[in-house]
Amino acid sequence: MTGKRLSDKDPAEKGLGAAVAAETGAGVPGNGAGRGKAAAEEGPGPERRVTKEPHEADPSELKAPQASHSKGEWTEDGATARQKVTERPEAPTRTCLLVLGMHRSGTSALTRVLSLAGAALPKQLMGANDESNPSGHWEPDQLVQYHDKMLAELGSSWDDWRPVEWSRVNVKQREAIRQDITEILATDYGDAPLFVLKDPRICRLYPFFKEHLEKEFATLYPILMFRNPLEVMASLEARDGMSRVDAALLWLRHLIDAERASRDAPRVLVTYGMLLEDWAGLLERVAKTFDLTEALHEPEEVAPQVAEFLAPALRHYSYTSSDVRLDPLLGDWVADAWEAYQVLVRNPDSKKAQARLDRVAAAFDTAGPVLGACL
Repeated sequence: MTGKRLSDKDPAEKGLGAAVAAETGAGVPGNGAGRGKAAAEEGPGPERRVTKEPHEADPSELKAPQASHSKGEWTEDGATARQKVTERPEAPTRTCLLVLGMHRSGTSALTRVLSLAGAALPKQLMGANDESNPSGHWEPDQLVQYHDKMLAELGSSWDDWRPVEWSRVNVKQREAIRQDITEILATDYGDAPLFVLKDPRICRLYPFFKEHLEKEFATLYPILMFRNPLEVMASLEARDGMSRVDAALLWLRHLIDAERASRDAPRVLVTYGMLLEDWAGLLERVAKTFDLTEALHEPEEVAPQVAEFLAPALRHYSYTSSDVRLDPLLGDWVADAWEAYQVLVRNPDSKKAQARLDRVAAAFDTAGPVLGACL
């Protein structure tokens, strides 16, 4: 890490929230005192480094990321000059099982189970990785590339824990993005009435999907899949060399954004452990919640195929919720969020759990500029 440390201490020495609280008064959930005097005197501090170091465009100069198949272009004021405009149907004729979850959290395995049960996969799949994901990612390759371009134009990347700044995208730009994404999905899924879509980046982009695609392209049924944060952190450190602090904050951002944006819709919340221990019960729960009992196969029909790739031995890290609470780095924000999420797994509409996550989110967002200056 570079830059000034919080109170001259690494956040890992005192917990993320507690470390920020020493500077801002905002680190403990429920304490929204703002950035604090020290941060105000220091100024915004250096930008957090992202993997691809995208160009930080001025909002007035923001251009659309181009889908590889698109023939149209965005102008600097956001207007489009398309040769072909995607028509909007009056109502969605398809159903999308939208898997929302953090990287390294079992979303690939869940997506494969849903596809074996009858949900169509994209035609152009991202390839498997022999070391980190030998069973396959099951993600739409072209859409993932497009999302990376979107994030880069917004000064972000897949491993950025800051919130996406949608205010930088005007109405005409959003319409052009809608058309691009709709064309990519139509190409990947054709006329499939039921399909499964998974890309961890959508956790941070879900508000856009809800606003611009659900009413016109497909009914979105969100399935949230999260994993013990210590397991995710260990996996990201092994695969990407990511620091524990960055991995913890990235996990927190994905959970907060996905949970908050999916509250007003029927949804299913699960954990990686649940998938490994009882994938059949999870599949039945999905079918019942979204009224898809006729559309999805019965678990016994796909059990042999699932058994070929889903095995507890694939779980390389295992921690308990108590381990999260006792970890010096995770003892406040992340532990509170993980405990609240597990309540929502049992009761997706728990107001207490949602309020607890809202308090964590408020503290996290308030402290973001300070954390960005110190990491």
